[in-house]
Amino acid sequence: MRTINELLAHHETVWFYLANERVGKQFLEQAEVEGFSFSKDMPPTAGAWGYVIAAHKDKRLGHVSITIWHMSFGEQVISCPPKIDYEKYIGGEENYICESSHFKKL
Repeated sequence: MRTINELLAHHETVWFYLANERVGKQFLEQAEVEGFSFSKDMPPTAGAWGYVIAAHKDKRLGHVSITIWHMSFGEQVISCPPKIDYEKYIGGEENYICESSHFKKL
């Protein structure tokens, strides 16, 4: 099974797209097993899931706003962390890099 830590072996930060609550909870459970937390005393499963969560090499997690996520696919973006579709990644699919934000423009 692929892990969050495998991606962080090559990157300082990775952004994960979590398509729905089921996928979000699966991500948080895996993150907890791998030793990640939102803060020193808050394990991932104690927090609320979000559609986009950043995982950092130092085992911190943080929510990424959907606005920032959506803007990161624009033409003016210089650089940002790799954007991973967690469900595809954990499912073993070859193409798990997000090419679009998955959210409609308002």
